[in-house]
Amino acid sequence: MINPFLNFLGFVLSIVLGIILTFFYWFIIWWLDRFEKEPIWLLALLFFWGAVVVPALAIVFELMAEGVAGIVISGTPLEFTSVSIIAPIVEETFKGIGVLAVVAFRDFDDALDGLIYGTTVGLGFALTENILYFFGNFVGGVPVFFVFLLRSIVFGLNHALFTGVFGLFLGLAKVSRNIPMKIIWPLFGFALAISMHAGHNALVSFFDIQGVAASAGFYALTVVVILVGVFVMLYFERKWIREYLWEEVQNGLITQELYRRVYSWSCLTKETHVLFSRGWEAYIRAKNARHLLAKLAMRKKAFHRTGNPTYLQDIEDIRAKIRGMA
Repeated sequence: MINPFLNFLGFVLSIVLGIILTFFYWFIIWWLDRFEKEPIWLLALLFFWGAVVVPALAIVFELMAEGVAGIVISGTPLEFTSVSIIAPIVEETFKGIGVLAVVAFRDFDDALDGLIYGTTVGLGFALTENILYFFGNFVGGVPVFFVFLLRSIVFGLNHALFTGVFGLFLGLAKVSRNIPMKIIWPLFGFALAISMHAGHNALVSFFDIQGVAASAGFYALTVVVILVGVFVMLYFERKWIREYLWEEVQNGLITQELYRRVYSWSCLTKETHVLFSRGWEAYIRAKNARHLLAKLAMRKKAFHRTGNPTYLQDIEDIRAKIRGMA
């Protein structure tokens, strides 16, 4: 018999550690985005969408869909339909809407940005869903800390991966010059996100420990593939920054030293050194200058890709801010 006190302690620890782990995962993802950080306010908004809005909508629509499905089927087929078909479609649809809503933003530059936005929504949703699972298992007398180990550690990045994959392909669509691919990439990404979600749910719900092991192995491999993809995308971002900022060096807007610092792989380490050697204000100036210059490079690339004149105004505005910081 489960000790009620130990289960309560596990419940509290699961919530606290679940929150800490979620933000730890998000910090790692944010840290990997080396050169051109996404706006914190936008990431916070997407996290809120995933943590608050999506769970509320998902509960309503999943109950409605299960009610309709229950008219036709029952028993194990209904349970399988609910877990492996209805839940993945409903949840990935509403999570995906959050990423889709920001695709027109000029801060959404490429596939890496889409991955960052998608994983942020997914982590927000995972946090709320995990807390609900912890509470449900606590009330049901199940050892909550065991549930925590599975949901927050073994499968802690699942929802981030599902929606991150959709965001990545949405980013590929944004930079593509091929009109059919602008439609095909998001549809493929959405189908892949649902398939990954459905496969995970089916494996862990209906195939016991073998299913859990198979799903854990698959998602460990997926994390490795995504990390490799991130470094490939970072390579191209670095290449674009070098290419599009060289003109600013030639025109005297920035020094070669600053130019090299913007695309350096160790840019964050160098800024940390500034913090400890020259103080907070110098650190903020260095960080803001690098962010502005990286944004300038990406706006110039976007103008080169699209020819959209609105990017020209952005370019001049950023140049004016950089001159003002000199």
